[in-house]
Amino acid sequence: MVRYTGHHDRLISPSLISFLGYVKDKVYSTPVADITNLKARITDAFATITEYMLENTWREIDCRLDVLRATK
Repeated sequence: MVRYTGHHDRLISPSLISFLGYVKDKVYSTPVADITNLKARITDAFATITEYMLENTWREIDCRLDVLRATK
C-alpha cells in the first residue's frame, strides 16, 4: 500500500494510484485552456479506460477489503 496525501489522506492501492495517475496524465498533458476544455478532456480520458484497467483496479480494491475484513 502507498500513502496518498490527497483529499482524505488514506492508504490506497498502487493500482488505484496508477489508475488515477493515468486519468490525470491524460487530462493535464498540456495546459488547459478553460473549463469547457477541462470537461472535454476529463470525458475523453475516461472514455479511453479499458475493461482490463477497471478489472485490475476492482481486483486490488477487493483484495484490500479482504485484508481489512481479516484484520478487523
